[in-house]
Amino acid sequence: MEDYKIYSQASANGMPDNICSFLCAQARHETGNYKHRFYTIGKNAFGYSYVKGAKWQLDKGGSNADNGVPIAQYASVENSVNEICDWIRRRQKEGKFTSNLANLTLQQYCKLLKDNGYYQAPLSEYTNATLAHFNKLPADLKKKHPVTSLICPHCGKLVK
Repeated sequence: MEDYKIYSQASANGMPDNICSFLCAQARHETGNYKHRFYTIGKNAFGYSYVKGAKWQLDKGGSNADNGVPIAQYASVENSVNEICDWIRRRQKEGKFTSNLANLTLQQYCKLLKDNGYYQAPLSEYTNATLAHFNKLPADLKKKHPVTSLICPHCGKLVK
């Protein structure tokens, strides 16, 4: 159910099918399959930190993350999706994300996230975890975007 909410909201935000699918996999990774307390309590699907006055966040922070920063809370998962879609668009306007999202692979998407400071984990770790979640998505949410390559944690190259 949550995957469909995320996919639909990303699509409503104008994201191409591949990004909608990638966001579902990313949310599964970030939330531990929607079981993490940051998601169950605050509908935070992407691990966002609380920012006072942020457009989509509730006006209160949630529990602190491991880094001591309060986690954002949302009225709905759709608002969490709106926030990440806005984040992607800002990076596009800054020239830090490609303007043609429809041609990105999952690996390229994860690299863009990393290059823009979205996560601190090693690229291969984040990509491989997100890939594992992508492969578990319902077939109708993967559309025409089969993704099967892992990234080698040692050399950073794609492994079939």
